[in-house]
Amino acid sequence: MSVLIVKLRKLLQNRKREVVAILLVSIVGIVIAALLPVSELSINDSCEVTGPIQKLKSAIQGKRYWIKQLQLLDKEIPSLERSLEFIRNFQNFNNNKEITNDILKQNKLIEEELYSRFPELRPSPQEAAAAKLQRKEAAIWEAQFLQELEQTDTNRIRILKLCRPIILAATQ
Repeated sequence: MSVLIVKLRKLLQNRKREVVAILLVSIVGIVIAALLPVSELSINDSCEVTGPIQKLKSAIQGKRYWIKQLQLLDKEIPSLERSLEFIRNFQNFNNNKEITNDILKQNKLIEEELYSRFPELRPSPQEAAAAKLQRKEAAIWEAQFLQELEQTDTNRIRILKLCRPIILAATQ
């Protein structure tokens, strides 16, 4: 019985050491994470800090955290605006029927030249119909995706512009 008690004591002492070691490593890891510089914009739609590590960083770093958030915000808005411009230009290009028709005519000429040289490559009427439907589906999906992307970017820009004065005030 006494041998069993001695073994249990040793096991508990070893466990205590392991628990203390794990706690120390965890604390050091959390402190290091809190002291590392901020590398991403970490605010939600309510202009609040997101995530427990980011909240810890904001509490420990104070003004330094908010200055970096402001810098990241000031980079994010122009980036999103450029993205919106690209999306709109792409949509305008796709909506320009004259350019689209010219491209389609050129593609049709190239296809016909290819099929005249290699008739075995010409798709069957069913394959051609299926390909036409797939192109229509892809065009619809692409237009919907671009519209959703445009709306997402527009909303994010609006939110960031609303959050800027709050973040600016936190840097003071």
